[in-house]
Amino acid sequence: MNYWLNIHWPPLQEDKPEPPSPLPDPEYHYRVYLPDGRQNAGEDLKQGDYVFIYETKTGRARKGAGKYAPGRQGIIALVRVLTPIMEKPDEQPEEYLDGSVLWWKWQARSQVRQLGFCSRRDVCSILGYSKDYNFRGYGEARSGLRKLTKEQFDSLLEYFRASQYVAQ
Repeated sequence: MNYWLNIHWPPLQEDKPEPPSPLPDPEYHYRVYLPDGRQNAGEDLKQGDYVFIYETKTGRARKGAGKYAPGRQGIIALVRVLTPIMEKPDEQPEEYLDGSVLWWKWQARSQVRQLGFCSRRDVCSILGYSKDYNFRGYGEARSGLRKLTKEQFDSLLEYFRASQYVAQ
């Protein structure tokens, strides 16, 4: 079994659920995503692996899309992988205001196991980063996905569980 950290941008404001619902769309929002050309970062991702989902403060501004809801800047969910990384050719490339294009067509379905929070500062401390690290360009090949050691996972899990609630 492997342990991972996957970086996600927050949902767009129009996609953010109304309280009291804590989940935008669990089937979609908590998948593991990799952009085309960087899918090799997830070649070891297997069914049954655990992945922490880290939500950034904001995301890259997309052409024709609204603003992002304010992100929590920390780990927001622990998911269990249901499928390996698979190509989703029906997804369309996304164009961004900075001129870049990303095609998020590599995805692994997952199931939310726990919701909670572990702050960016705690994540940085546990992983050995500067307290100001923002997780931009994180992961192998800047994919947003990186394997964790068992020790890192256990430490993050301890902080995460201190504020968790179980998904229904």
